[in-house]
Amino acid sequence: MILDYTAYQATLSCIASRSASGIATSAVLRHNLAMADSFTAIFKARHAEYVMDNELRFRLLLLKFVILFTQRLTRNPTTPSKERLQELRKTNLKRARLWRGRVEDSAPFGDTDTKVEQQEIERNRAHVLCELNVPAEDEEYEDAFYGTSVCLTLLDLLPLFMRVSALRDAMTGSEDKVTELFLCLAAEFMLQACLEQILVVGTKRDLEDLVGEAFAWGFNKHGEGEDEEINTMFTDPVYDIELQDWKPIKEAYYFQLLPQETSTSTDAGIIPSYPDAMERIPASDTIDRLKAVAAKYPIARFERSILDYLSAMAGSISKPVLFQLEDGELDSMSRQETQQFLQDCGLSVARFFETPIGFKTP
Repeated sequence: MILDYTAYQATLSCIASRSASGIATSAVLRHNLAMADSFTAIFKARHAEYVMDNELRFRLLLLKFVILFTQRLTRNPTTPSKERLQELRKTNLKRARLWRGRVEDSAPFGDTDTKVEQQEIERNRAHVLCELNVPAEDEEYEDAFYGTSVCLTLLDLLPLFMRVSALRDAMTGSEDKVTELFLCLAAEFMLQACLEQILVVGTKRDLEDLVGEAFAWGFNKHGEGEDEEINTMFTDPVYDIELQDWKPIKEAYYFQLLPQETSTSTDAGIIPSYPDAMERIPASDTIDRLKAVAAKYPIARFERSILDYLSAMAGSISKPVLFQLEDGELDSMSRQETQQFLQDCGLSVARFFETPIGFKTP
């Protein structure tokens, strides 16, 4: 119960920290993250063999993604070590190449130059931080963080985003397909991951290899192991094939990264409910074109969409019992019935609701 409660509180605090009034929540954020970390460590130490149910597993996986996504822009105690980041990137790249080896790939990029000058990279970093209401860093100092090799990127987080989404989808236990809204959000996540790598990180990777990793998501009839839930998420619930909507949605965003000359007949299949993805940026200088794509898909709007999605995910399962008690009303009980329940348990209602249970700061 306590682990469930602290994980939920920390999740809400992280999401709130990226709101317009996020500065005011910094003390609460530090407190709730510390509590969640402490109780997670205690739980794992005392119950090493415990098999979590899907709700608790989902709560903790969601918390992991929310922490990493919301705190990734600055160096802080949640920042993964350089060694862990390197291992994560190797694992992610291996998964993507395995997936691409089993699935027919999309259109090639050809010989595309994506080199960005360092001064331009620094301007892009400052621009993104400004758009996201994060103080810009002084790139002349060695402690600059965002966009460097030790900073967690959207590309690093993409597999975890898919895992937590797939787990929640699996928990529904219904024949309903994932929504078109989610598919568009997932495809934009892939696009934003590529734009960040090129314009902010200044990657030296081949563009085709980079984009291939970011867009290596969908139905794979050979999928197994940890990818099985993700594979199921992209599978038609009736026929053992990929969701009909996914390919045109993904390609609509994929082709934003291609020069216009590489257009194929696939464009004709783009679903008309997202016109932004249909308006291709003309070919010219590659970097100028990608900057135009970035302007077309503002990073602040994308972050808000992700935060809204995460808030909805956090609220998609029952609130922890301790949180319900803190609000004074248990699910399926009135406030009066809840108070009677506490009295029946031998607790003083007056003292119980005097102060928070003890895990929230006043």
